[in-house]
Amino acid sequence: MDIDAHGAYTGNEQDDVLIIPCHEKWGDVLEQVSRFCENDDDYQGPCHDQDIEQFAHFIVANTADDPADALKRLLPDLTGCKMLHGNRFVLEIDQNGQLTAVTLANATLTDLEPPL
Repeated sequence: MDIDAHGAYTGNEQDDVLIIPCHEKWGDVLEQVSRFCENDDDYQGPCHDQDIEQFAHFIVANTADDPADALKRLLPDLTGCKMLHGNRFVLEIDQNGQLTAVTLANATLTDLEPPL
């Protein structure tokens, strides 16, 4: 079986097993493991959102081949912001993982050779 995009939970109460593909970038596999509800079935939305985001970052940190791959997988879908399309950016990230600067690079994507 080929699993290339989304993780899968294959465990049970005695043996928890998560299968995480090497190109996974979502943490939504946790939804297969937990309902994110308290004992009285009160849905814990903030806990769900935080766990999903943190697990997604954990997955990327442990499966990315190089820094550029990790950054690409961590960035959100940017199709809705037309102002960014066709541009190149330089990002600076400090030793603590905080984004410290974003600058517009001189060349636009149209100035470059198309990727092979």
